Amino acid sequence: MTAPAVAINGLSKSFGTAQALDDVSLAVEPGEFVSLLGPSGCGKTTLLRIIAGFESPTQGRVFIHGQDVTDLAAEQRPTNLVFQRGALFPHMSVGMNIGYALRLRRWPAARIAARVEEMLALVRLDGMRDRMPGQLSGGQSQRVALARALAAEPKVLLLDEPLSALDLKLREQMQLELRAIQRQLGATFVFVTHDQTEALVMSDRIAILQGGRIVQTGSPQDIYRRPNSVFVSGFIGQTNLLRGRIVGQDGALSTIDVGGVHLSAPTPPGLAPGDAAILLLRPEALRLREPGGARVAGCAVEGLLTDRVYLGHCVRITIAGPGGAPLCADLREEEAEGLHKGDIVSLGWAATAPILMKEDLA
Repeated sequence: MTAPAVAINGLSKSFGTAQALDDVSLAVEPGEFVSLLGPSGCGKTTLLRIIAGFESPTQGRVFIHGQDVTDLAAEQRPTNLVFQRGALFPHMSVGMNIGYALRLRRWPAARIAARVEEMLALVRLDGMRDRMPGQLSGGQSQRVALARALAAEPKVLLLDEPLSALDLKLREQMQLELRAIQRQLGATFVFVTHDQTEALVMSDRIAILQGGRIVQTGSPQDIYRRPNSVFVSGFIGQTNLLRGRIVGQDGALSTIDVGGVHLSAPTPPGLAPGDAAILLLRPEALRLREPGGARVAGCAVEGLLTDRVYLGHCVRITIAGPGGAPLCADLREEEAEGLHKGDIVSLGWAATAPILMKEDLA
């Protein structure tokens, strides 16, 4: 059986009285692109730095391809780290930057030159070997930093929010390019980000951190469609939250009273009548219906239109839902045509669209 590219076992890290990581375990398979996602201060960068060898854990072990590297210095590990800002040597040309680690390893000059050209082609910077960092754009600088990190053929590439300093359009372009490079090489990438869209676009799997713990791992689709907590659902995408109490169950469906309106949702394990619960609905799951028209019981609400925002790919409307809770829906532009603030709007959804959770998971 092949060992994971990275295995983190029971990792904890304290800085004085502050607990940065608390009993974290994670396995990253060879060739996998895994993103560590979470808000500022959740421990994701600390975890990456421990894998890289720039920090030591308070307890726990780190393995890379089956080798225990916990006590090895950073330069002794088969990893490389790309920082938020490329951190290129300003006095060295692009080619000298890319070949820096190879010169330290005493590669022959001809082999270094060939490898530099190979890396320049990989990141689509052919012909820029002699340019200086000050002559590069932000996107080009990050490509050079990536080429430098990949040049020495690390078994695992670690990336600490390498695209966060770029403007939106360039960042979106670089997301696709970075993912394409990873697939082309079949390399193992561990990527830190606080950008949910970035994680969804690029990852094979996402590990979400909260308060120094991994609270959910899974494919982008699994985490988006089946979040295991209100925190995860809110961190990955826009979510409507309707709070109420379970008043009945019929087979696989539960009925929840939300501000006097009875709504239905698939029943999760461990939820019973009388429990306080939260019903989650993604805005794209909601569709416009005729006010007062026929509707599936428990799968539609009516309310006053309080806001309308054009987002380009859709129009997001907000109505005052049950109990006054705001309820957002992402509609096609033609669907939203003719809707104005103050209108009474009816929204419906498929019976399988809602996710029901106990209130204590919030």
